[in-house]
Amino acid sequence: MIRKTVKLTRISDVGDDKYSFVGFEDGEPCPVVGERFWVGYDYRTSPVVEILPDNKFKTLNSVYHWEILKD
Repeated sequence: MIRKTVKLTRISDVGDDKYSFVGFEDGEPCPVVGERFWVGYDYRTSPVVEILPDNKFKTLNSVYHWEILKD
């Protein structure tokens, strides 16, 4: 399985603070409704409630954008 570098950016939430997290993911990252989105072993979101266009998804608290970084 190929390990990919994934960047996850919170683009909106209740407090409107924005941040990014970079981690590694084995295989293809893909948010799934009802599950937490993991980036590496250190960070996970609250459960995904909606998949949005352009690599974005909504959780119980925030909206995130994810992308695979070039190695």
